[in-house]
Amino acid sequence: MTEKTEKTTDFKIKHVATGYEYRFNGVLRVFSESFTSDWNEESVFGRMDPILAFKGTRRTLSLELLIGGSGVKAAGLVKQAESLPVLMYPTYSDKSGALSIKDPPLVRIFAEGFILAKDNVGLLCAIKNISVDRGESFHESAGTTRPSTLEANKVILKMDLIPLHEYDIGWIESTDSDGNHSFGPSAAPDYYFSNRKIKTE
Repeated sequence: MTEKTEKTTDFKIKHVATGYEYRFNGVLRVFSESFTSDWNEESVFGRMDPILAFKGTRRTLSLELLIGGSGVKAAGLVKQAESLPVLMYPTYSDKSGALSIKDPPLVRIFAEGFILAKDNVGLLCAIKNISVDRGESFHESAGTTRPSTLEANKVILKMDLIPLHEYDIGWIESTDSDGNHSFGPSAAPDYYFSNRKIKTE
C-alpha cells in the first residue's frame, strides 16, 4: 500500500510598507471565497418590500496552510509562519517623536492557481485575522538544558483577507450594438476573475 502524498502550494506574502517578503511551500487545506452585496434598505408604510439602494459588493478570502515537516528548511518555514502576525501592525513615523501611523498594514498575496494576480505582483489585501496553530507536532528545542522547551515541527496557518481591488469590477456594456457585456474594464481581465462575455438576445 502506497503512502498518500499531499500536494504543496507555493505561497508568497509581501508587506507593502516595508517590502519584506515571506515565502512558504505548504499544503493548502482550505481556500474559500465569499461575496456579499451590501444594500441600503428603507421601509415604507404600506409597501411589503423595502426600497433597496445598492452600495457595493464585498469579497473576502479565507485560507488555511499546513506548513513544516522534517529538516532544516521546514523548521525555517515554521519560524516564518510563527512570525507572520507582525504583518497585522502598521508602520510608524518617529520624526514627530510620537507614535503616528505612517502606513496601514496592507499586504500583497500570491498563490499560483488560487489567487489571481497580474504580472505576479500579488493581490492587494487587508488582513482581517491571522491564527497560528502549533498543535500539530513538536520536538525538543536544541541548545537548551530545559527539557520542557518545545518547538513546533508543523503549524497550521489560517488567514482571512479583504481584497482591495485596484481595478473597477463590474459588467461593462459594449460600445457597439451587438448587446455584449464584458466583466471588468480592459485592464482588469484575468486580474481578479477570468474575462467573461454575455450576449443578450
